[in-house]
Amino acid sequence: MKLLIDNVVFHIQKRGGISIVWQEIISRLLKNKKIETKFLEYRRNTNVFRTNLGIDNTQIISKNGLFFFLKRYINPTCKCDSKFIFHSSYYRTCNNKNAINITTIHDFTYELFYPFYKRIIHQWQKQRAIKRADYVICVSENTKKDCMKFVKNIDESKIRVIYNGVSEKYKPIKDKESMILPFQLHKYIIFVGDRSHYKNFNLVVDFWKQSDYDFVIVGGPLSMAEESLFSHLPANRKYALFTDISSEQLNELYNGAQCLIYPSNYEGFGIPILEAQKAGCPVIAHDASSIPEIMGYKDLLLHDLTVEEINEKMKLIENEENRQRFETEGIAFAKDFTWDKTYAKLIELYKFAYNNAK
Repeated sequence: MKLLIDNVVFHIQKRGGISIVWQEIISRLLKNKKIETKFLEYRRNTNVFRTNLGIDNTQIISKNGLFFFLKRYINPTCKCDSKFIFHSSYYRTCNNKNAINITTIHDFTYELFYPFYKRIIHQWQKQRAIKRADYVICVSENTKKDCMKFVKNIDESKIRVIYNGVSEKYKPIKDKESMILPFQLHKYIIFVGDRSHYKNFNLVVDFWKQSDYDFVIVGGPLSMAEESLFSHLPANRKYALFTDISSEQLNELYNGAQCLIYPSNYEGFGIPILEAQKAGCPVIAHDASSIPEIMGYKDLLLHDLTVEEINEKMKLIENEENRQRFETEGIAFAKDFTWDKTYAKLIELYKFAYNNAK
């Protein structure tokens, strides 16, 4: 079986959730000697996850990166005289008549939350890829539902739901006293990831300000608007921002936190929710989009996004018996989401697509 992987996302992002997914898949493909795999790339790659992959130069089909801001939207034409799988990391298909095109849909955030011009360009590219693809992978049942909603006349039979996995680096740490934490054990809350408006970061800040907890933020630098949220704080309000940390460091922060608060209005999947559960950290999250699919317990789902409801959920966690239950149930549930399982289902689809190609 011949396989061409389109690594275009490594040139679009320097880091990010899709890059993590793509790195996990490729790291396993590189060990598979039964598949003849090539990688389509452009020069001048600075993606931090791509640098961790030891792809041999003989496996790379290299393209000139000049005018990449336009080339990222152009469907490539690759030479091959026999059938092959073409799987793009970011909404492209191959024009070769022998290509069996597969595209992965991660979410529909642009369609739901982005301004007009960004939404139109992204939606045009995504819908073009979906309609031209022979098979479409959705990372959750909710993403599949959104795909059926936003893409008219799509053939449902070509959609496959393949959940993302969670790194094995996230796990409970028995010797918690050995951890290097910014605050006392279980005396802080944590917020992880992007802070776009639909993530409701401000709500978490409002809760923190009236609570007795310290606050750990993991993500990009604070914007000017966000910095204003942290001005004129009383002396007992403490927070720490981590902008560039390893998975091992993040695992320690999860292990030390009282809980992860994740009141996002929308997720295509929601990897931090599973990371935290796998580390034994209780999660308070919004009962919306794909989030119920990846929560091992329903007690901590938010139905009304208010400080008062977060307080109610926090009281549940503060009960030691409840906390132990959330830890146990979260760890057991998250074990089912592995990258090996994701990869196995992906290879299963590759084989099915290849063997059933006309």
